[in-house]
Amino acid sequence: KIYELLSSLLPANPPPARGGVGGGGRSVVEDRTRVDQFVHALTLYQSRRWDDARAAFQNLVDQFADAPSKMYVDRCEYMKTHDPGEGWDGVFVATEK
Repeated sequence: KIYELLSSLLPANPPPARGGVGGGGRSVVEDRTRVDQFVHALTLYQSRRWDDARAAFQNLVDQFADAPSKMYVDRCEYMKTHDPGEGWDGVFVATEK
């Protein structure tokens, strides 16, 4: 699952970063926070809680200019009017390029 993959990217107890930064000028703690927030937003999305998921993804966009989260913001808007119903497996089927 995606959250297991994302969680595996960062250690549970990150060591202090050399020079105080993680990749791209971010601290390791900031990266961990970002992953945790994305996992939470994705869980809301997979639970079909479109408004809550949209707000959580929008927070990531606002905080980190996160492109994947922007995609999910747009998908949440779409899914609100095209709900896949009970039994949905979490897969989004793109109907246009």
